[in-house]
Amino acid sequence: MEIIAGEILSFPKVKTKDIICPKCNSENIRYDIHESRFHCGECSLAWDDKLYALVEFPEESAPFEEEGTGYPAWGSGENGALYVPEEDYIRHTGKSPERDKCYRAVCWPDSQKYMGTKGCEPIQDENGIRDFGTSAYWVPLLLTEEAAERRMDKKKVPVCPECGGTDIDILSDEGVAVCNDCCLEWPYAED
Repeated sequence: MEIIAGEILSFPKVKTKDIICPKCNSENIRYDIHESRFHCGECSLAWDDKLYALVEFPEESAPFEEEGTGYPAWGSGENGALYVPEEDYIRHTGKSPERDKCYRAVCWPDSQKYMGTKGCEPIQDENGIRDFGTSAYWVPLLLTEEAAERRMDKKKVPVCPECGGTDIDILSDEGVAVCNDCCLEWPYAED
């Protein structure tokens, strides 16, 4: 009954038994279903198994290429750039990636709102299409709705995901917000 109820209610299927901390190799891991993040009980590291880091320089991406880890970043100016799982990034570098280098694979139909958005890139490689679908996009974490929700102040004034500025114009009819400080445009819908 528990299995059937879990499938019907869409309980997350997360087994922490086989997961180890990418930083300290501890098996003392818990999964927070509200944050969708793993937490290490030994070193306090937290990571997201659905977050990817953009590794651009050949010397940084070489270990991932050797292991066959990651997905090609076609939009990057660097040859050999890859989107690699945050967990693997931490395991190789010993630190969490900078948030401006973090991306989510956003699948159809959610990917529609990011098509043509600066910084977003269609997933075009064979493995990426197999894993995420034909209309999936790499979307910077700072542009995703969950990040936008966390960046709103108490007055619900939007905050620019690029520079943190609050001098923002909302173009409601176009569903876009524009930062007057750095000129970034991103998808935005008022409540």
